This record gives sequence, structure tokens and C-alpha cells, in this order.
Amino acid sequence: TIALRFGDGSRDQRRFVAEETSVNELLNWVDATHGMEREKIELSTMNGSKTFVYVEEDDDDEQEESGNVTLDEAGLGKMTALRVNEIVQEVDNGEEEQEEEDESDGTDE
Repeated sequence: TIALRFGDGSRDQRRFVAEETSVNELLNWVDATHGMEREKIELSTMNGSKTFVYVEEDDDDEQEESGNVTLDEAGLGKMTALRVNEIVQEVDNGEEEQEEEDESDGTDE
């Protein structure tokens, strides 16, 4: 059984077969049931020692680290409590570069 705790204090739980269920499938369930995009959340153990994120099927580099391992392989036993956290993305230079491109497009004409 996986018990979830959300940032607003709400909770949910569901039983999964740990040997057959991947972390990605768990994140898919959170997405479908709670409307939180699986790519924008992370699950962490209550003490923060382990964190799990959704991994695209073709992302071979990270498969072993997170999403495509089973709950059993990830060390999530018969009864595990996890926090659901939204992933906060820092503003990157991509937005600044886009603004610069927009300015240069106007001066070239």
C-alpha cells in the first residue's frame, strides 16, 4: 500500500503489487486521479532520503534511477508513505534568449 501526502495536507492511498508496478505507473495514477501532471511532480519518502520522478520510456540514462524501476526495486515495501511535491523549475536563460531574438527580429527589418 502506498500512502500519499499532498502539499495541501490531503491524503490518499492505494494498494499496488510492488513486484509488478513501476514508479511511472504510480505517477500515472497520481496524474489521473488527482490531476497533477506526472512530469511536474516528484514523490519523496517522508524523510527525504529517496526521490522519484517520471522518466520517459526512451530516457535510458535515468531508467535505473527512478521511473522505470518497480516499487519493490525502489525499496518501497508493503506500506510506504510518500510526499507529493510539485517540481519548481527555475527560470532559465531560454526566456531571456527568446526576448533577445524578438528584439533583434524587429531591428533587422
